[in-house]
This record gives sequence, structure tokens and C-alpha cells, in this order.
Amino acid sequence: MARIFLGTVLGLMSATSVSAATVYEINATAAVGSVSDFDLTYEDVDGDMLFSLDELISFSGVTFNSGSFFIDTLTGVPSIADVADGGESGWSFSSSGGGSGSATVNNWTYGTNVFDDNGGGGGEGPVPAVPLPASGLLLFGALFALRRFAGRPA
Repeated sequence: MARIFLGTVLGLMSATSVSAATVYEINATAAVGSVSDFDLTYEDVDGDMLFSLDELISFSGVTFNSGSFFIDTLTGVPSIADVADGGESGWSFSSSGGGSGSATVNNWTYGTNVFDDNGGGGGEGPVPAVPLPASGLLLFGALFALRRFAGRPA
């Protein structure tokens, strides 16, 4: 029993941090009058700093034909240097109200930032590793001491 407890404490002490994937946002600014700007956020789980559909967190939606058709679902992602690695020739969209559409990459200009949930891009960089709190080590030390001295007479 003591070996299992000691092994657990040592295992927890050796696993001191957990890394999180960086969250980015893409700001697409309309370069033509027939589409609106759009924004999306994604968690870069593969660490390549490029957006792919399986990393999508949120999509603002885009309006086509000068406001007559709103698209709220992103269904296909193109390959754009330093922005996305979706592999398709253009953006593909669908609407929860029915209908779908696609658009060429050249309809927008793109900016990519580390996501900052305080109101815009330009965060501090990747999320740092989360250390095991010192209070956790104190807790395990106290439990170990209790176990060690619990059966001894006063």
C-alpha cells in the first residue's frame, strides 16, 4: 500500500506541467463589394500556425450579394499561404436556413493574430505551461506524513 501511495506521489510530482494549444483568430477583410468581412477563431492543435476546419472554434458568418444572403456555417477551407491549409480551392459555406455558397480566396485579405479574449488580436503569445501548484506538493507531503505516522503510539 505504501509503495502505491509513494508511486502516485512521485508520478504527480514528475508531471509538473500541461501545454495548451495556441488559439488564433483570422480577420478576413472584404476586397470586393459583394461579400462582407468575417472573423474566425481556431485552436492550433497540430501546431502549424495554419487554420484547418477541424480546428474551428467560432465563425462570425459572412454576407453575400451586398446583404441579401447570410451564411453562418463554414464547410470548406482553402489553402492560403501563412493562413490556412484546408486543401480546397476556395471557401465553402452553408446556411442553417438552407442554401450554400462558395467564394474564391481573392475576395478577402487576411490577417492572423494570437487570440486575445479581452477584445481583439495581439495577445501575449502561446498559452504557457500550467505548473503543478506548490499547494499540491504540500498536500501530498502532508498525506504522506499522516500515512507514515498514523499507526505509531503516542
